[in-house]
Amino acid sequence: MEKKLNILSATLVGLCVLTGSVVYSLVRSHHGFGDLSCEANATFNYFNSLDAQAAHDDIQLSLKINYIFLSGDKGVMMLSGLANDGEEKYFVNRRVNFSYVSQGSFYRFHYGEVNYSPRDTLPDEVYTYFFSTESTFYHIRSVDKNTLMFSDAYSPMFLCNIES
Repeated sequence: MEKKLNILSATLVGLCVLTGSVVYSLVRSHHGFGDLSCEANATFNYFNSLDAQAAHDDIQLSLKINYIFLSGDKGVMMLSGLANDGEEKYFVNRRVNFSYVSQGSFYRFHYGEVNYSPRDTLPDEVYTYFFSTESTFYHIRSVDKNTLMFSDAYSPMFLCNIES
């Protein structure tokens, strides 16, 4: 009887260790992006108005986005690319600091200080349309070991390729 109790106790301890390991790895992979960098190419459309006569004010934004996640739930977003409203082209080249917190299956990003390159000519209202200085919610999930998918509440936005 004592031998069966020892085997049962050892099995129970083993299951607890295994369960704890699985939970720890899931929590760590779900919440921790520290020291990770990923790059995405994305195209966004800025609609200045739904009025057809104001369509000439609409802007298409094509960006290379590089998210660099640092320890402490902080990071840097590098943006480079072009914006075009049909008549004028704007250059985008800026570095944006951010912090993030996990909220369920979403992450709330708070974009902070922006450092502009002298070449950057993108109007501020276009930038804030896409990257609010208040906060942005993203659902971020691993597609595979090399790719993260960023989605908003409605649909996928872009794939971010993890750099080694």
